[in-house]
Amino acid sequence: MTLPPVQGQGEQPQDGRPEPEFHDEQSHVQGGESPLPQAGSPHAQHGHPFAAPPVPAQELTEPRWPRTVEMAFWIAMVVPLVVGTLDTVFAYLTNDVIASGLDAALARYGVEPVPAQDTDWLYTAVMYLVLVALWIAFGLQVRAGRNWARVTLIVLAAVWLGLELLSSLLTPVIYAALGLPWDLGLPIGLIVMTAFVRVLALTGTITFIVLVCRKPSKQYFQETRSFQMAQWRAQEIPWR
Repeated sequence: MTLPPVQGQGEQPQDGRPEPEFHDEQSHVQGGESPLPQAGSPHAQHGHPFAAPPVPAQELTEPRWPRTVEMAFWIAMVVPLVVGTLDTVFAYLTNDVIASGLDAALARYGVEPVPAQDTDWLYTAVMYLVLVALWIAFGLQVRAGRNWARVTLIVLAAVWLGLELLSSLLTPVIYAALGLPWDLGLPIGLIVMTAFVRVLALTGTITFIVLVCRKPSKQYFQETRSFQMAQWRAQEIPWR
């Protein structure tokens, strides 16, 4: 008994033509690998075989500011505000006394006195208002790891320190040259207050410069820079 031929490999169609063979396109790739990116590969994640590799997770971790930066931040917040407030109060309370004393001393040299104005102390207030605003604005950026704010405040602190030292050295010389008493006849409380303010300004500026220049602070600013670059690379659109 003859069985009918089974439809399968090698069977010829009834019209005599060989049946076309179908092959998987992936089987022609060298080594049997698929030309398409596999799931989970960097190419599949970025959508293009020439896209940049993913950013390591550790680089996307925001660094925490060290204690040196935190202390420098509070110096930038507090010291200029306290110094500016006390200097403004001192200028307000001694406005007439200092102006009259200087006019009397200059009159001996033939200089015409300039009457004191009640609003002269406002110049001191406006100057410190601008300086305090700058210190607070840049201090916030220092805590955020912005190196340009660190450099700016170092320069500002150095200038302030230089002016404080120059004023401390020249003021007694000017008073002596004009024949004025060293205390200008002011109450002892005001003298103590102005001495405290000068010491606070000197120590505050020096301490700030030292803190932001220490190794932990420098490392924090470098790590913050790397973190910002990693965020930028992670958000970058892949090349097409």
